[in-house]
Amino acid sequence: MFTIDELLADLGLAKTWQSGTVRSFYDSCNLPAGTPLRRGVLYVADPGALPPGLTAEKGAGLLLVQPAPGPADLPPALAGAEAAAVAPGMAAAQLFPLLQEAAIARMEPTLETARLAESIFHRRTAAQLVHEAAARLQNPVILTSTSYRVLAIDAAGLQFSDPVWDTAMQTGYCSSDSILHFENEDVTRKVVQSSKAFVLDQGLAAKIPRILQKIEVRGKIGAYIGVLQVGRPFDRRDLRLVDLVCQALSVLLERGPEPLDESVQICQSIMDDLLEGRISSATILHDRIRSARWQPRRNFRCAVLLPQTPEKGILNADYLLQYLARELPAARALQHGNGIVLLLNFDETGRSQPCDALLQNLCDEYSLRAGVSNEFRDLIRLPAYRDTAVEAIRLSRLLRAPGRLVYFCDVVFDALACRVGPAERTSYEQSKYKLLAEYDRGHNTEFCRTLQVYLECGCSCSLAAQRLFIHRNTLTHRLEKLTELCGIDLHNGGELLHFFLSCRFALWDQLDRG
Repeated sequence: MFTIDELLADLGLAKTWQSGTVRSFYDSCNLPAGTPLRRGVLYVADPGALPPGLTAEKGAGLLLVQPAPGPADLPPALAGAEAAAVAPGMAAAQLFPLLQEAAIARMEPTLETARLAESIFHRRTAAQLVHEAAARLQNPVILTSTSYRVLAIDAAGLQFSDPVWDTAMQTGYCSSDSILHFENEDVTRKVVQSSKAFVLDQGLAAKIPRILQKIEVRGKIGAYIGVLQVGRPFDRRDLRLVDLVCQALSVLLERGPEPLDESVQICQSIMDDLLEGRISSATILHDRIRSARWQPRRNFRCAVLLPQTPEKGILNADYLLQYLARELPAARALQHGNGIVLLLNFDETGRSQPCDALLQNLCDEYSLRAGVSNEFRDLIRLPAYRDTAVEAIRLSRLLRAPGRLVYFCDVVFDALACRVGPAERTSYEQSKYKLLAEYDRGHNTEFCRTLQVYLECGCSCSLAAQRLFIHRNTLTHRLEKLTELCGIDLHNGGELLHFFLSCRFALWDQLDRG
């Protein structure tokens, strides 16, 4: 759209008089023959060429070339038109092509916007739309959620270095340092409050200016977009283009499957990246946690739930994830591989059995097996603790353990024993254990089992006697006898630990022999 004043200014001309309401026009034309002047069209004419009985629709425009009558001399039928006179020193036939060229130049941004809108609103995904925007802006474009997770990113084929961009490409998130910079420099508030895209060229954006804008989804802020000035300098059309892209993204994110972050989903993505090895740096993990506004508690345990038949997977995994999120709000769970990984999170140190009853009930009801790792605090080591939970399940199957829930701490000695090759186990066994085991085989006694149970019960005679279904005095007599037979010192923790490991070595020898 354009006005008479804008066209004349583009040609370096000034009107001599004007009448009627100032209006905007979308086209310019010579005088029509026998038809009224149309609304929204600017007509150019010599004064002597005005035909008798000429009429005009309200909103039409008429530009007369001097010498022209004054506004009071115009026919009453043209009262609804905006009329003006100009003295260009040329006839209307010569002025018209110049005005038309200026009008086309004025309309080009509007036409370009219309063409762009048609192209943009045909895009089906955020990634496609961001790619289209990057190509037209000739600059990199990044789209993030309100928790600064990257939804789409396109470098427009350009090579450059920027701390925000580099971290987003590496981790899929903006770094927490960048977010703090934006907050400290009041950029976040400006983006939230601004209704239009704007250029940021200070602070963190001093080296590479950027256009920033928010995208509203269902009445609230759902995402942010940034355009980095790497390819060509920004102009006013770029701001209009970004606003148009934001409108298209708003529609797309409302109707489409593009995930807008919730805190649980963000934490799940962090867990998944840890388990897949995509996060190996504690600094990057810290940035991701801060960007996600996740405040985990002090201690963790990793539980893994696997189906009884591994190749079938967990058929009702989605329901179980929802159930775990509802029952354990501090925990985080996600489907990984053919099972579910559950990150238990709690404040109390030394909890040996967090959520034991809940996990046991799930295993019984859905025919699952669950392994639980030892306690840890460094989340970067989640993959290692996940592996121990899986190992606990594997060992419990091999040992034919009766329960479906097993803690790694209960099978840690089996984990060590099974890692020793069959040919080496005998050489690892304690000589005192061998003496006692040989005596048991020759005399049909159970001294090895007696000492093993005694150790498993924390060297408590009362508890060990109960487990063995014997009198406490009988247990005491057996301990005295086995000490005489093999010479083991019941007050030497190292000897007792070696004896216990030797029992596990012997067990795995039996398992290997079938």
